[in-house]
Amino acid sequence: MHTPAAAQYLEQCEIIDHGHNEIIRCAQELRVSAPLLTAINCFRFVRDQIHHCRDIHTDKMPLSASQTLAELTGFCYAKSHLLTALLRQNGIPCGLGYMRLVDPKTESGYSLHCFNNIYLEPYGWSRADTRGSKNGIKPDFDPPGETLTHYPDLYQGEYFLQGNFHRPLPCVLDAYGKAKNINVLRHQLPDDH
Repeated sequence: MHTPAAAQYLEQCEIIDHGHNEIIRCAQELRVSAPLLTAINCFRFVRDQIHHCRDIHTDKMPLSASQTLAELTGFCYAKSHLLTALLRQNGIPCGLGYMRLVDPKTESGYSLHCFNNIYLEPYGWSRADTRGSKNGIKPDFDPPGETLTHYPDLYQGEYFLQGNFHRPLPCVLDAYGKAKNINVLRHQLPDDH
């Protein structure tokens, strides 16, 4: 049984649109009897079947969960939104986490990387990173342990943002809203400042 505080991590919004027919269908296909195994199935599906747009050099820039599922690609934000939607459709509370990382390709020299926070008994909240393999690291979801593709280097001005967000940050929505194409978006990925 979920606590009232967990209810917001099951909500639907325009970006985490888990009431969309294709999200429902995909979530059902990934569902098994145990919540942990369902979460692992959803995580691995997004990690392995939804390609990071930088890896495949695409011009597509979906943001909502349903767009990301349709395009089978996206930045970390889009991939995290899809995992959130699949888990929420399966009744598993899921939030969004962010870390600020050095990114020399952006105007500010930094960008936010998005990952997921997943709630499962008896583990509580566990971080999960659907980015996919990077620098020889292939993250997996195996609570209570975690494997992220990045860990912030405080000496370089990198850090985890405080909080477990039930909706995407406004700066993420703003960056996508202003970008005319993926090249503009890559140059103006959201930063915490």
